[in-house]
Amino acid sequence: MNPKIPKKNTSMDLKNTIDKLDKKYKFSKEKLGRTLTELHERETELTAILDSATAVFEKTTFEAAAREIFHSCKKLLGGDSGYVALINRKGDENEVLFLDQGPYECSVNPDLPMPIRGLRGEAYKHGKVIYDNNFSQSAFMKYIPEGHSQLKNVLFSPLNLHGKTMGIMGLANKPGGFNDNDARLAKTFGELAAIALLNSKNIDQLRALHAGVQQLQRCESEVEFWQTAMKVTQDILDFDCCVFYSFEHNKLTPKNVFPSDFSGKVKSYPKGQGLTGTSIEKMKTIRGNDFSAWKDEKKNLGYRLNSYMSVPIGELGVFTVYSSYKNEYNERSTELAEILAGHLNEELKRIRLEKKLKKQAIHDSLTGLYNRYYFNQIIDKEVKRAKRYHNPIGLIMIDINRFKEINDSYSHLTGDKVLMGVAKILEKSVRGSDTIIRFGGDEFLVILPETKDKAQQIINRIKDNLKKWNKEQTLTGFPIDLAIGVAFYDPIKKDKIKDCLKNADNIMYEDKRKSG
Repeated sequence: MNPKIPKKNTSMDLKNTIDKLDKKYKFSKEKLGRTLTELHERETELTAILDSATAVFEKTTFEAAAREIFHSCKKLLGGDSGYVALINRKGDENEVLFLDQGPYECSVNPDLPMPIRGLRGEAYKHGKVIYDNNFSQSAFMKYIPEGHSQLKNVLFSPLNLHGKTMGIMGLANKPGGFNDNDARLAKTFGELAAIALLNSKNIDQLRALHAGVQQLQRCESEVEFWQTAMKVTQDILDFDCCVFYSFEHNKLTPKNVFPSDFSGKVKSYPKGQGLTGTSIEKMKTIRGNDFSAWKDEKKNLGYRLNSYMSVPIGELGVFTVYSSYKNEYNERSTELAEILAGHLNEELKRIRLEKKLKKQAIHDSLTGLYNRYYFNQIIDKEVKRAKRYHNPIGLIMIDINRFKEINDSYSHLTGDKVLMGVAKILEKSVRGSDTIIRFGGDEFLVILPETKDKAQQIINRIKDNLKKWNKEQTLTGFPIDLAIGVAFYDPIKKDKIKDCLKNADNIMYEDKRKSG
């Protein structure tokens, strides 16, 4: 039996094979074309996103970054017009940052606030991208003001920060309408804009903090310090009410309150009581969203407050901010507040130390009276004032008789107690406008501005108060006696103040000589 011989390929078989290969080639070519197109689209998308991401870090202001991001989004998605707006603090209106009208005429003032309503309100409510390709026929058209450009279709991409929608980017009038891929891309651009907003806020707050610290460093008094502290806090944090407390005499005492008409509603708190007292007791920041938990303070303030943050200023005090909005304070605002509190603590310490050093520089450490250094500082001012108003200056020089005997017989400690006793007698005897100087050793000087006829009355009071003190004091076995001399500087006679001091000193020593 002869084996079968395979049939040779006919021309028809060859043609079929070629047709199949041709179809496979065309399919592969089309698939490759689609792939290349998709790759090109992805490349275009990535380039636009990369350009926007670069703007986030390179642009120094949010507006500049937002413009760059918006225009990249608009070019990629194909809208003809749009805008970027930020929500106001109350949360009921948009404030336009900038508007791109495109080829359309619009007579509506872009600076007017835009109420949060309609489709835009839905984007805010849900915090998601929303678009409508039949917007011109929708019920939302009733919210469009007269003179507004025509809106065939719209897309809104929210700017979400810390779980809250802080603004919105809107696009309109895309030929052919928007789609889900546009929404996906718009979400990315919205996220980049939100990051730019956060960066801008952080930079603004840090700049404000830096400027505020410089202002605090220039403060010379506590009054100025508390006023400046409030201004700096207003530049850094949002609040409806703020109170600065100083911890004095084991309680927190209000030093500055905003708004000022709340001053009468804020009271002092001991450590451990209330929000502020608890904050300084635990030496930690306390924040929350339900202010009603602190019933006493809520009752006192009588205000619609929700969020709060109480921050210790070291051991020196506390500042507390309150807001009518929930979720006002987060980790970022807490960090800023605590950095500020650290600077407040350091500057308050500095001011108090400088005050103490200034006081030590011009006061006698034993008696607490002004010293010779202070006399040298003020005497020229007193002379100039006397010349201006043609009023005399009375000068009373006082010396303690037998003071060396007191030190030698009873000890220098007793001598110090006598000096302190005489200082108190002088303080009790003079007027509020008079100045007492411990001139040196056991000598005192009383400066009587704008007076001549009152000098003898003051000397009489000194002697009366000395007599009363001698009846009570047990420091020495004999009564303390004072040598007193008085002279007057007369600006009309063109006297010299040093000559008047010498005259008072001579009269005092003459009185001392007579006393034996």
